[in-house]
Amino acid sequence: MKSKTLFIISIILLFIIIFSGCNNDNSFNDNSDTIDYTEYLNKIWIINDWDYESYRYSLSFFINSIEAGNIRGELSVGGITAMPAFYFYSFNSVKFCDFEGVIIDGTAECEFDDGEGNKGIISLNFGNNQIEAEIKFTSKKFPDLNNTADGIYIFEPYNLEHLSSSMINTFALTVDLNSWRIVNLVTTVIDGNKPYPTAFLTNEYGDILYQFGAYQVGSKITDVFIEDINEDGLKDVKIITDFGIEFLFLQMENGLFYRSALEL
Repeated sequence: MKSKTLFIISIILLFIIIFSGCNNDNSFNDNSDTIDYTEYLNKIWIINDWDYESYRYSLSFFINSIEAGNIRGELSVGGITAMPAFYFYSFNSVKFCDFEGVIIDGTAECEFDDGEGNKGIISLNFGNNQIEAEIKFTSKKFPDLNNTADGIYIFEPYNLEHLSSSMINTFALTVDLNSWRIVNLVTTVIDGNKPYPTAFLTNEYGDILYQFGAYQVGSKITDVFIEDINEDGLKDVKIITDFGIEFLFLQMENGLFYRSALEL
C-alpha cells in the first residue's frame, strides 16, 4: 500500500515539474486578464540586439496609452527617436508613425500611418520586460524606408546601460514631477567625435522615459532647475549649459514638455 502511494505521489510530482517547465519556456503572455499593461507605458522600446551601425535596427516605439482594450503609440523607423522629447511635437518627421489598435487575448493588433504615405501593421505580444513585435509595411513612400526590414523583433526598454559606455560627466537627482511622480533626472554628455549634452528622465531601473536635448557640441550642462516657470501649476525644467544658454522645457497637461523660446 505504501509503495503504491509513493508511486502515485511520484507521478503527481513529475506532472507538476513537466507542467511548470512548459510554462517557464513561454515568456510571453497569452491571457490579457493577467497582464499589467502599466508596465509597458512611458518607456521607449528598442530591438534587444540594437546596433548603431545597422539601419534596420533603428526601429523603436513608444506606447502612449492602453485603455479599455485600445492601444495608441508612436513608431519610429529612423533611430532611437520614438521617445517623447522636446522636439517630438516640434518637427514633422516622416520617421514617426502613429499606431493604434485593439488588444485581443494579450496581443495588440495595430495599424500605423505617418500621414505621408507610409503605412503598415504592427502586432505586439507582451512578455516579461519585453515585447515581441511583428512589423509589416503595406506602403512605403520614401526610398530610405526600403532599408527597414519587415519582420519579427524582440524589443526591450531603452535603458541608460545602452549608453553607459559613451556617457561622461553624469549627474542625477530625484524629483517629484507631477504626473511623472518620483523620477530621476539624469544629465550627461554623450562622448564621441562631437560630444553633446543631454538630459533624461528615468525610472529606478534606469529605463529612459523622456529626453531633454541641449545640443551644443562641446558644451556640458552646469545647472538644472525644476520649477513652475510659467505659473500654470505644472513643474517645468530649466537646463543651463556652460555657454550660459538657458533651455526652458514647459510641461503640458499630458505630461510631455515643449521647448519654449519665449522669455518668461
